[in-house]
Parts: sequence; C-alpha cells; structure tokens
Amino acid sequence: MDLVSPALSAALDRTGISNRKAAFVHAATVDSLGLPIEDFKLSAETIRRTRRTNRQLRANEIRKSFSVEDALVIHWDSKLLPALTGTASVERLAIYVSGGSVTKLLGIPIVPNGTGEAQAVAVTETLQEWGLTDDVEFMGFDTTSVNTGERKGTCAILQRTLGRSLINLACRHHIFELLVGAAFESQFGPTSSPEVPLFKRFRSHWEKIDRKRYEAGTADTNINIAVTGKVGDLNHMMTNKLQQTGQNELRGDYRELLELGIVFLGGVPPRGVRIQAPGAFHHARWMAKLVYSFKIFIFRAQFPLSLDEHRALTNFLIFVVIIYVGAWFRCKNGVAAPRRDLELLKKLADYREKNLEISKATTEKFLRHLWYLNEVAIGLSFFDPEISEDMKRVMVTALHQSGSQQIPSRVTLKPENISTAELHQFVTENTMLLFDALRVETGFLQQDPSDWENDAGYQAGRLKASQLQVVNDIAERGIALIKTFNPIVTKHEEQMQFLLQIVEQHRKDVPKSTKGALAKHFSTK
Repeated sequence: MDLVSPALSAALDRTGISNRKAAFVHAATVDSLGLPIEDFKLSAETIRRTRRTNRQLRANEIRKSFSVEDALVIHWDSKLLPALTGTASVERLAIYVSGGSVTKLLGIPIVPNGTGEAQAVAVTETLQEWGLTDDVEFMGFDTTSVNTGERKGTCAILQRTLGRSLINLACRHHIFELLVGAAFESQFGPTSSPEVPLFKRFRSHWEKIDRKRYEAGTADTNINIAVTGKVGDLNHMMTNKLQQTGQNELRGDYRELLELGIVFLGGVPPRGVRIQAPGAFHHARWMAKLVYSFKIFIFRAQFPLSLDEHRALTNFLIFVVIIYVGAWFRCKNGVAAPRRDLELLKKLADYREKNLEISKATTEKFLRHLWYLNEVAIGLSFFDPEISEDMKRVMVTALHQSGSQQIPSRVTLKPENISTAELHQFVTENTMLLFDALRVETGFLQQDPSDWENDAGYQAGRLKASQLQVVNDIAERGIALIKTFNPIVTKHEEQMQFLLQIVEQHRKDVPKSTKGALAKHFSTK
C-alpha cells in the first residue's frame, strides 16, 4: 500500500520533512497503529517518487483553478540566495499578484542577474504562463533604482513589454524606511561601515545590563518637555495597535517596537515589560535603528554614552515617538495614502521648529517619494472618508483640468509650496485613469459628495480601492518562503516551484496546527 496520499505529501512539504526522515516517521506511524510494516511502501525512494508526482498534479490544479475578477497588482522582490545544488549563489525573484481579497504566489524563479531588464522579463513570462497579462493594472515595488529607473528600471521595461501603462503603487513601507534612515543619519552622521558602531558597542555590553533597571525616556528633561501633553494619546495609540492586531498576527519586530515605545513613554505594554536581547544591527535592518535606540536610551544609566550620542538619541527618539511611529503603522491604508502623505510632508516641514536637521533631511527625502500625490494615484482620495465633502466637491471640479501628456510617476513639489498645498491641486483629467484601472463605475461623480455613501457604485469602488496593497510585504514573504525551503526537500528547480505552490496553498487551507483547525480541514476531504 502507498501511504503517501496527496494530503500527506502536502503536509510533508509544508513541514519541510525530507524523504529519508519521512521514511522513519511513516514506519513508526504504521507500527504505532499496529499494522504490518511489510504491507506498506516505505522506502525513501518510493516516497520521493510519489511526492514528486503529487506535487506536480496539485500545483497544476492550483494554477488551473486560479481565477480573478478584480484588477490585479503585480508585486516582485529579489534576493541573492544559495543555489539548490553546489556552492554558488543565484538571484531569485519572488512574483505575486494581489487584487480584491486575493493574494497569490506565481513563482520565485531564478533570474540571470538583478537588473531591471532581467526582472521585467521574468515578471512578463510568469504572467504569460498564468494567463494574467491582461488582468494586471498596477505595479507594487520597492523604490530602488533598479525598479524605478526611467529607461532601464523594471517598471519602465515591464510597461514597454506589455505595451501599456500600469499604475505605480510604490511600497509605502520602503518609503517610510528611507524617512527614518534620513532622520537617523541627520543625527549620527553618515558612515561607510555596514554596521552602526554605537549599536555594536551596546550589544557587546548587553551581558552587563540589568534588564529590570530600565528607565523611561520621559525621565529625561528634554524628552519630557517635548512630549508634554502627548504621552496619553501616544501610549493609547500604541496600546490599541497591539490589542487590535493581536499577539499572533503582529510581526515580532513591529510588536517589539510598539512595546519599547510604550516603555519609553513611561507606560506598561499589555503583556508586561519584556525587553529582548539586541539582535542584528547593520544598516540594512532599518528596524534596528528604532529598536536599538529605544533600548540604549532606557538603559542609559547602565551604558556609557558621550554627550553627542545622548543628544543624538534624544533628538532621534523624540521624532520617532511624536511623528514616525504613528505614521508607520497607518501607512498601509492606500485610500488614505494621498491625504496622509501630504499631512506628513507638512509635519516634517514644520518640524524645523523642533529640529532643523531632522526636518530638512526627512523633508528632502520625502519630496523625492510623493508617489501617491501624482495625477492618477490621487484618485484614491475620492474614497477617503476622512476628506471633507467640500474638498471632494473641489476635487470633482478639478477633474476637468487638463493633465500631463506624460504623467510623472512622482509629484515635484518645491519646499516653499508645501504649506499651501492641497489635495485638489494634484487632481486632473488623468485621475480618471485610476477609476478605469479599478474598473469602477463613475456615475457617482455626477452626484454631490453628500450622496456618495448611498451610491452602490461608489461603495463598490471604495471597497476595491481599500483592498489595493500599497506595500510590498507579500513579495518579501515570498523571499522568506524560499529561504525556508531552499534546498531542504528538493534540489530540482521545477519541483521547487511546485513545492512553493503547495506550501502557500496549504498555509491558506490550514493556517494553524490546532486540533480544531486540522479536524475542520480534513473533515472536508
């Protein structure tokens, strides 16, 4: 009897069990059930052949059954990883689509190099294989030069290859990472080192730290003055985020950031004060700048700091708690992106009254990343419930203004015009392209904004707009996925692509390993 059913094969792939290990597990399972082992095919080679067949059949089923009704966003992200065989490294490109309530891995193929052309070719070929070329209307990507280059960037080449324009949904997480990096560098100065010397020194000193002897940042006079009147609201915002998201759904480093922020402001997180040992601290790990800075400051009595280091940390952390943390945790809302970007830009410009260096650095950085204020993406604001009806009336009128013949990906705004900038100034006739891409009926535009909430077309449009993924996290998760299984189960490239499909689907079908979740899944078979 062949023990490896399609369901068992998928479970083995999901858990990363090799064929040899599976042979031991299966033999012990058969024995524990009191069955004769000689009646079952238990060799590692037999298990390997069966799993390969099951994998291919199931992966093909997944591809054939995938269909969409909404416009899709194509996402991608690359990473240099070890090859399945040998000692060389290869460039992998995680390719996903999202749309409506759907996110789907299309593949994580090897690309010849990390150039825009190689990435665009891989994305195009993958879309063609899945038959989704005509369904893609948006691009989700990190704002690196390899993606955004005017001629040789992935976005430009992809659109030329497809023969039509796609709407940019630049990753807002990546944009906000650049902002905090600019603020940090403005205080600590540029460095050619891949690591932050202060953080390296702190991690070496960690064993001498008494974790119970932490001290709130508000005990510092300068910080206390800066956050006076704001502590309650800031603690409430961070506590609510922890409670609303849930401990199991929030990424570990995001949770740590929120909890440290609460401790820094003199509060106690919902699950108590838990201060973890410091981890990686090189510049590429942008979250380390926040987490390390908080930890160093709350243990400042036990860790020697120079006056310049103390001043830099103070200035940086005031900016983080007053402006950055709230903006970061709200940036995934695409409908609110244009309004919040303009509001944040004004806050950064006004921050010069508190710290000119941080204000200048972050404002200059953000002015190069106003992706959501361009003539097309600004259309998301029509579905933003926080924008007044009066403003929406002006925005509707602005739809009759002539737009640019070649729509710029990002808005160019002079620093002296920031304070007077309003959303309607970015709206033109080109804004209608967003509604077309979303496949939204625009009859609501003939009505007064006070009546939009009662219009079925408007409600459908707002749902579609709110489901747009304006962060590239799913592509990053794809990289994490292949890192997990590379090359534990198979060293065959085609089988690896099948396996990735199986694992992604199995995680959706059986998100938890509880008895209830398992019983629910297998009772439907």
